[in-house]
Amino acid sequence: GEIRDLATAKAGFTAAMTGHQLWTTLHANDLVAIVERLKDLGIEQSLLTDPMLMTGLINQELVKTLCNSCKRPFAQAKAQLPADLIQRVERFCTPETIYVCGPGCADCNGTG
Repeated sequence: GEIRDLATAKAGFTAAMTGHQLWTTLHANDLVAIVERLKDLGIEQSLLTDPMLMTGLINQELVKTLCNSCKRPFAQAKAQLPADLIQRVERFCTPETIYVCGPGCADCNGTG
């Protein structure tokens, strides 16, 4: 289940401390915020930093669907993109397969 309150979080950590593998969900803004969120719920720092308990954190974000009519290839949009983003795309991706949000058109009602 999902961790929404201190009682659920404590139950999860108790299970983990007894050797049970636990997979759960927690709403947080990003990967780093997972630990902060558990801390805000009231979980003790010693539990949050125990490498035997916190063995894997995964973050998931929804990616916007781009309009097929006005999306722009990465190469055409490079001049308007931040340098660090360009470096990451060129290092970790195949730039020819990357597109960015377009200016909007009639097909997407201006959303890009």
